[in-house]
Amino acid sequence: MREYKLKINSSKTYLVDSDPTKVVESFLDTLPEKNKPWIQTTKKDGREVTTYHGVCPCCNNPTVLVGYETRNSKSPQPYMKHYNKSIPSLAQYDEASYKGCILASGNYSSFGNVSKTRKNTDPLSLTILDTVKNQLDRIFYVLEQDTGISFSTTQKIEMFKEYLISSGYNYSSSYLNNLPWTFANILKSHSIYKQFVIDDYKHPVVEALAHCKNIKLEPTNIKNKKQISSATNSFLEIFIEFRNLKIEKSTGDQSIDFRIFLKNSHLNEIKELYKQTIQINLTRFTNLINSKRSDYRQEKWEEMKVKIDEIQ
Repeated sequence: MREYKLKINSSKTYLVDSDPTKVVESFLDTLPEKNKPWIQTTKKDGREVTTYHGVCPCCNNPTVLVGYETRNSKSPQPYMKHYNKSIPSLAQYDEASYKGCILASGNYSSFGNVSKTRKNTDPLSLTILDTVKNQLDRIFYVLEQDTGISFSTTQKIEMFKEYLISSGYNYSSSYLNNLPWTFANILKSHSIYKQFVIDDYKHPVVEALAHCKNIKLEPTNIKNKKQISSATNSFLEIFIEFRNLKIEKSTGDQSIDFRIFLKNSHLNEIKELYKQTIQINLTRFTNLINSKRSDYRQEKWEEMKVKIDEIQ
């Protein structure tokens, strides 16, 4: 895996440097103190061996930095590996949690399989559910930044309800670092008719929409937003979806496909307008939820949170 935390009860995440000559220095720079429990020294074959440790952001088991001294074709870059021993003051090894962890290399084959789920009582599922309820605005903010598409508050709440009904928080491939994208991955295709798009005709999504004869992008009173409407004044069946969540075995990099398509229900036809493979930034969301909302965003969030709390 590329990610690691420094504490079990923290969501703050760091990435392993891909350069083997810099990775140790980069790791040390993330530490609050350059000593135990993150740095361990043991005796092996009569010599001292130093190892560097973190915490898995998915299962909270200890991890160890590997691949920076010797590498092979299957692991060309340094990475964090699960460590099968407890490290005092850092993390206790839990074999059951490790076996269920989607970031354990043996589970990579089921990554992105929405039918693979955890139990409702799983600690990670409970953490994700709590995070979705308290950071829903940030989830949609990340998706909007990646796609240029934004939704009304009413539509966001409907998508949140769908997520709850489908128990998306139990999705085994979902954890805090990839939550915005796994949230979207769980949902069915959603209409973007009368929803919004960034007012920037150089944006590839806007360009694709603007070149479709059936679509009209109308001005709004929302800053830097256009509304997606029909050029023929009739209902427009235009949808988006997030599919094909993947993890790269050799690097731990994750991606998901985003696409926009038109649907003709009468002819049972689908026309793809746009498709993009989004490379998931695995520290972006956790950095965001560890930051303070601006006064404006806090006000908007409190309005949305009232609607969320009414559902519970």
